[in-house]
Amino acid sequence: MGQEKVRPITGYSAIATAADWHRPARQMIQTAYWYLHTDQFRYDPFSADTLAAAGAGGTFAGKSTADVIAASARMGWMPSYPTSDRNPLTLATDAGAAGQEVPEYVVDELKAGRLRFAGEDPDAPENFPRVLTIWRANLRGSSAEGNEYFPKHLLGTDSGVRATEAPPGARPRDVVWRDEAPVGKLDLLLTLDFRMTSTTVYSDIVLPAATWYEKHDLNTTDMHPFVNSFNPAVPPPWQTRTDWDAFNTIAAAFSRLAEGRLGTVKDVVAAPLLHDTPDAMATPHGRVRDWKAGECEPVPGRTMPKLVTVERDYPGVADRMTALGPLLDTLGATTKGVTFDVRQELEYLRHKSTVRGGTADGLPSPAAGTCRTSAPRSSPPRRGQPTARGPSAGATSSPFPTEGTD
Repeated sequence: MGQEKVRPITGYSAIATAADWHRPARQMIQTAYWYLHTDQFRYDPFSADTLAAAGAGGTFAGKSTADVIAASARMGWMPSYPTSDRNPLTLATDAGAAGQEVPEYVVDELKAGRLRFAGEDPDAPENFPRVLTIWRANLRGSSAEGNEYFPKHLLGTDSGVRATEAPPGARPRDVVWRDEAPVGKLDLLLTLDFRMTSTTVYSDIVLPAATWYEKHDLNTTDMHPFVNSFNPAVPPPWQTRTDWDAFNTIAAAFSRLAEGRLGTVKDVVAAPLLHDTPDAMATPHGRVRDWKAGECEPVPGRTMPKLVTVERDYPGVADRMTALGPLLDTLGATTKGVTFDVRQELEYLRHKSTVRGGTADGLPSPAAGTCRTSAPRSSPPRRGQPTARGPSAGATSSPFPTEGTD
């Protein structure tokens, strides 16, 4: 895509987040993520109550911005990944060994202090981001807010940090403060880009990418539901590959390595409470209660994130990446709390291209048409149906987009 907004988001997000195979996806808010993992919170001398409409006091009294981010994560207001200081692939196994259901086990571990949210101790080595893959973006030279902190704390290289750390009285109250700030948290930085950007020059690996004139591609305009196609003038030269081919190659190698090592496991995903769904009604009368402060009990989906168990078939990643999974057929395509029935579009794609063999045998292939045919903003109206953008035209309100995927 490559622009500010993606108008046919319904079809695009199904492919981008693998929502055709697993729900919910882990999607993080970039500002809070980098604020914590590049240690910018260590240099922030301002308290959160300076932003309160009523001035000092209230919910934000004595808290730093990092404290507020940590609170929002444990109360389910915002996503937080990594979620906890324990591997989410082991939580379901641990719960089974304890003879408990996953939500019950996680709640008990949190209350006992044996399990903690990663945002409450972002400088603990078990909570570091270790591998970062950047695709079609220039993090270092464009979107990185607080750019000088990235080289030091994320990459461990020369930096332009001149700020001093916050004095003791301005440091976080709930988030752990470690005496020595970590330097160079990342183990691997991988970038796929055909340009020599500020990010590629710092990358450990740069994959040779095809340009716009060397591949089939799609582009959507910011303010209109139009999809524009790009067609190659020449094939990708030398070792360059299209984005799709590059990631499919990685997926194939990953699937081979996963055989006998990872296998099929259960992953516990902490999903935030979503707006435009009944989740938004989880706080009666708008009163915010923090279970960690003893103001209420931690209840998944109400006073803390939802806990959804997702089965991951790691040896089947490559097969699943090249096929449209069954969830679009059974659960539809959901955007902003509205679910669209796309079975007619799937049938159209199934007749155009079908996967043969492997774990995805018989499923439609995610051809370039998926983004358009599954996006109600871009699809032509079906015969006999109105062109309305809303619950009509095959849409139904979905109270829980993740319902039925546990």
